[in-house]
Amino acid sequence: MVDYSGSIGRAWKYSTNVQRLASIFLMMLVASVIAISPLLLVYKTVSLGIFNLMALIQTFVWLLVGIVVGLLVFLYATLLFTHNYANQKSLRKSAGFAFSNYPKFLAVIIVTGIITFVLSLAPFIGFILTIVAGLIFFFAYQEVAFRSSFSNTLKNSYNIFLENKLDTVITFIVTGVFAFIIIVIFAIPLFAVGIMSVASAMTTGAFMQAFMSNLGALVAAGLVLLLGLAFAVLFTNSIKTDVYMQLKKKKR
Repeated sequence: MVDYSGSIGRAWKYSTNVQRLASIFLMMLVASVIAISPLLLVYKTVSLGIFNLMALIQTFVWLLVGIVVGLLVFLYATLLFTHNYANQKSLRKSAGFAFSNYPKFLAVIIVTGIITFVLSLAPFIGFILTIVAGLIFFFAYQEVAFRSSFSNTLKNSYNIFLENKLDTVITFIVTGVFAFIIIVIFAIPLFAVGIMSVASAMTTGAFMQAFMSNLGALVAAGLVLLLGLAFAVLFTNSIKTDVYMQLKKKKR
């Protein structure tokens, strides 16, 4: 039987470590900056009054590139900390492992993503099949972190789900609930500043001016939310990895 309280406790202790939390926060900050930096082009072109179709297309392309690069950084961080939780060694060693196994990790993500997408297209039951696929591949990241080959990653993740359906579903729900609660709490400052900005814009009729006047508060609140996202990712992924380790130990 899985010790969920133990998993949560160990994951909390791991995730509240200042060095680990600061590291994933910085990596997610870099990913976020890369992803949203093309939006500065929108502001620049609008302010100069030269916004046209070509500028729109260029902005969209760069925004797409930024999002893809930012996502790649985020996925690297996920593999790094999954491996680090499993062996509790230095972040530098886990970074080296993540770098060398990153191509396999991306291949797993792409293949599972394609399978999930195809299943989602099924009429009437696409949503249900998407959830089932998510549960089948739920521990795929952990399999990569434990040095499984590409084929074994998919097969082992499927077998874990097949032999531990209830534990997989419980872990899925627990991590989802924790992630939701953490993100909502850390989103409160941004929500409050956003309401103030909208209220000011509605009063003055100048949305951009109201936005710029609250820019500092919006940035600070955005960083608070990003910290919450970083903690949510680190904490829930650690719970997931801890449960995975227990299930693999039970199988032996």
